[in-house]
Amino acid sequence: MQPEWRPSSIALDHFARDEAIARHPVVVLHAWAVWNQVDRPCEERLRGVREAFADRVFFGAIDADDPEQGVFLRSCAVGNLPAIVGFVRGERVETIVGLRPMEDLRAKVEGWLERASRPPGCRARVGRSGRRGEGRHSMFGWFRRYRERRAAGEAVEVEPGTIHQHPERCPLNVPGPFYTTGQCLACESPEFEAPDLLAPLNDENITTHFLKQPETAEEIERACRAIGVCCVNDLRYGGTDRAILDRLGNDEETCDVVQRDGRLILSKSAGTTG
Repeated sequence: MQPEWRPSSIALDHFARDEAIARHPVVVLHAWAVWNQVDRPCEERLRGVREAFADRVFFGAIDADDPEQGVFLRSCAVGNLPAIVGFVRGERVETIVGLRPMEDLRAKVEGWLERASRPPGCRARVGRSGRRGEGRHSMFGWFRRYRERRAAGEAVEVEPGTIHQHPERCPLNVPGPFYTTGQCLACESPEFEAPDLLAPLNDENITTHFLKQPETAEEIERACRAIGVCCVNDLRYGGTDRAILDRLGNDEETCDVVQRDGRLILSKSAGTTG
């Protein structure tokens, strides 16, 4: 009988998990499940990253089916698998859900190492303009202002023609307003609705993403139907076309921009960083 598949990273129960997070400056945890086929290619990519950083970063694996891990995984915003959770000096800094290219994972770990090397209390670099979060890092300045305005209860208006760039947008998507976040369950329902727009799922691709942006009215309808059948809200619309927003029901769970009193404003699911 063939042994049950498991990731090659060190398996951690809830006691060993907490000890590793407390002892190591940078910890990378792979949340996985034996029934999730996407965890296998994720493990292969993570193995290459682990080999590059083995002497500086602790890598561990957490079985998402372990009931002792449930509260911890929910606190880390693990809503789907596979998930990679990064910790720096005992604090969670990011949760990456879905299959990502090895180069992206490597860049993430390098960023966490750079963060761990900063003196305590140093949180951000200074951009070229000399202001925190501005200049080269103006996107983060924009999100900071966005968070401040949302916290104050102020709606953030969006200019017509804008395509919102969600921070969790899967890089496999072609540029354009229709996109995915890489968290789909690979049930193939969206692909059935829009086979000409979405990449087929096969041995070489297990991540739902847009290969083509819809152009005709028929293609737009198929893209909207694909959004409608996705049970985890992975397919999204980041544009401002009012007819498309109406077709999608002005739904804040799947639209980055919604219409309110004739205005276009960012929805509650538009995403922030930090």
